[in-house]
Amino acid sequence: MTLEPATIPDHVPDALVAEWDHYNDPRLLRDPHRAYGDLRARHRIFFSPLNGGFWVITRYEDIFDALRRTDLWSSKYLAIPARDNFLMPINLDPPDHTKYRRLVIQAFTPSRIRALEDSIRESARTTVTERAEHDTCEFMNEVARPYPATIFSRILGTPGDQWPRFMNWNHTILHVGDMNARADATSAVTEYLRELIAQRAADPQHDLLSSLLTVEVDGERLTEQELLSFAVLLFMAGLDTVSGALGFIFGFLAQSPDHRRQLVNEPELVRPAVEELIRYSSNVQLSRTATTDFQFAGVQIKAGDRLMLPLISANRDDRAFPDPDRVDFRRTPNRHIAFATGPHLCLGAHLARHEIAILLEEWHRQIPDYQLPAGHVLAHHGGGLVNLNELPLQLGSGENSTVSRGALHAST
Repeated sequence: MTLEPATIPDHVPDALVAEWDHYNDPRLLRDPHRAYGDLRARHRIFFSPLNGGFWVITRYEDIFDALRRTDLWSSKYLAIPARDNFLMPINLDPPDHTKYRRLVIQAFTPSRIRALEDSIRESARTTVTERAEHDTCEFMNEVARPYPATIFSRILGTPGDQWPRFMNWNHTILHVGDMNARADATSAVTEYLRELIAQRAADPQHDLLSSLLTVEVDGERLTEQELLSFAVLLFMAGLDTVSGALGFIFGFLAQSPDHRRQLVNEPELVRPAVEELIRYSSNVQLSRTATTDFQFAGVQIKAGDRLMLPLISANRDDRAFPDPDRVDFRRTPNRHIAFATGPHLCLGAHLARHEIAILLEEWHRQIPDYQLPAGHVLAHHGGGLVNLNELPLQLGSGENSTVSRGALHAST
């Protein structure tokens, strides 16, 4: 199902109209960061009539401001075009958002995530060891998707071996513009989780789903619909975000031997490297809805206007980051907003950082050399999260490649 271009509202100046399809624009699918760089060079803000009509802002400062102004920009609809499914707490605005977010925030605190380190490292080491036995790897399907999916499934309480089916549902919901297909996938996820919640009610486990059955808001347990809403959101957010980030990060490293050598020879750089790689590889396109009429980014906004906030653009803005297209593992300061900011700062940010850092450590211990196949061109798919379609890697340094794996390279 394709939406016809929207009628341009009277308050939108003709000079600020530019077509942008955040699902299918060829520029986005070819090179999303360059595409947004080109848009940012031409527009601070513009209006696209596609996908129901929406504003797009491109600069760090404006995106940062919009994320914090929940009085002006509502999170009620977080997709463009809007869909009816309501997910808690992400579709709520403060103060309701705050009290419902508290129900799950304890599961993702730094101390709770540190307690999971041994389990995460075991998953990473197993994943990498299996890959190190081969000379090639399709990174997205063999690492980027199953690794975080199995970790988060353990936290949430869903079977880890079902990740291919889960990822297929997630891909349709987050990356496919067909509204009917998205609705069908959302229904499938909802029904699956409804059955799982019923199982946990009868036989509680030590997982997040079981804990949600016992929490209270204003003295009341969550209703079945509220439980489902929480579960669907956690399911989607936990499975897709880290896999997308890993694809971009390893896609960059596969083409940058100098940065790979830094991670191999200076493992203490891994944690700051994570921050820089997340900034450089940002892939999120958020959206909001105006709650009132006001002036924003130099234009008139009307209540009900939709807005896209591409973090993928904000974190490459040279007004906020000197030489933003250069990766510097020692970049200071590094005030990226890859996990957003304000009340809706990503709940799983600590978990994502840990998963990425541990995989970088374990991967470069065993597989210090890897690259794209000669002539391979990376391709992407769009949506709320821009991701790589695939990432084929050649493992090792080429000739007799298996000899170079399993041990750190000497300093060069």
